[in-house]
Amino acid sequence: MRKHLMAVLSVLGLTGASMPAQAQQDAKDKAKDATTERKLKEEKANKEQKAAADAAHIKKSVLTLKEQKAAREENAAKLAKEGKEQKAAGEQKAAKAAMEYKEQKAATGEAAIKADAHIKKALKSDAEKKAMKTAAENKATKEVQKATPK
Repeated sequence: MRKHLMAVLSVLGLTGASMPAQAQQDAKDKAKDATTERKLKEEKANKEQKAAADAAHIKKSVLTLKEQKAAREENAAKLAKEGKEQKAAGEQKAAKAAMEYKEQKAATGEAAIKADAHIKKALKSDAEKKAMKTAAENKATKEVQKATPK
C-alpha cells in the first residue's frame, strides 16, 4: 500500500524524496551525455590547439630554413666577390712582378751592355796606350839611332 501511495504522490509531484526510476535514469543519461559532450569539446579544442601550435612551429621552421638559406647564399656571394677581388689582386701582383722582372732584366741587360762598353773602351784605351807607348819608343829608338854615328 505504501508503494501505491508513493507512486500516486510522485505522479502528482508531491513527493520530494523519491523520483521515479525512469526519471532518475533520464537524469543520469543527461548528465552522462553532458559529460561526454564536454569531453568531446575539450578533446576537439585540444586537437585544434595542438594543430595550431604544430602549424606555428612548422611555419617558424620554414621561415628559419629560408633565413638560413638566404644567409648561406649571401655568404656564398660575399665569398665569391672576395675570391674575385683576391684573384684580381693576385693577377695584379703577378703582372706587377712580371713588369718589375722585365725592367730588372732590361736594366741588367743595359748595365751589362754598358759594362761591356766600358770594358771594351778600357781595353781599347789600354791597347791605344800600349800602341802609343810602343810608337813613342820606336820613335825614340829611331831618333837615338839617327843621332848616334855609325
